[in-house]
Amino acid sequence: MIKRHYQRFIVVFIVLSALAAWLQFWVTGSLWDHLDQEKMASALFSILMVSWMLSMSRWQGAFAMVKRSAPWLALLFILFSGYVFRNELSGVGQRLRAALVPHSGVESQPGSMRFVRSDDGHFHIHAQINGVGVLFLVDTGASDITLDKKTAARIGIDMEKLNFIKTYNTANGVVRGAPVRLEHFSVGSLNLSSLPASVNEGAMNQPLLGMKFFNRLQSFDVKDDLLTIRWQTP
Repeated sequence: MIKRHYQRFIVVFIVLSALAAWLQFWVTGSLWDHLDQEKMASALFSILMVSWMLSMSRWQGAFAMVKRSAPWLALLFILFSGYVFRNELSGVGQRLRAALVPHSGVESQPGSMRFVRSDDGHFHIHAQINGVGVLFLVDTGASDITLDKKTAARIGIDMEKLNFIKTYNTANGVVRGAPVRLEHFSVGSLNLSSLPASVNEGAMNQPLLGMKFFNRLQSFDVKDDLLTIRWQTP
């Protein structure tokens, strides 16, 4: 009886291994090139477990046993698939987040980030300044990075030392701005230091991200509803 049990186990294991090898070849065109040791070990463990469960019953009762085990097998398959394709699923999660929260952006590859146009017709970029989150309105027609006074105070700028010596011609007339330096400015994995900006003396609805930021990039472009920024990576 024990001998026949192990014979069934060996047969099932060989059949499942052959099916797994065929699936690997069908998906990637290669049996080994796209598998690392971690994935191979996980796949082998899964095949061993399933083979053992199938071999525990006689052939005529295999269907009933598989039916009872189906929920657990499905859960095992989902967990295993999620582990194997964790990098790909991470990219999907980033794209979904970008669609739901456009200002968060997606880093599809090192040194490149894409932003989706918001419902208001503009691009918005979420940045970290001195460790504080700031949501900017992209304005490539503006020369400076412009902060309102409330945001400037929130990121730690000493408001008592501001000197409003710059002037800007806007749709609402001439306004004054105080030059400042943003010591730590980051968007995703892009990190900039000592970035020139100004604090607007008047009221603003939202900080503006002008060309002082975009000139520090390698390139940027707008195509349809996507803004792509690129920078030099180490």
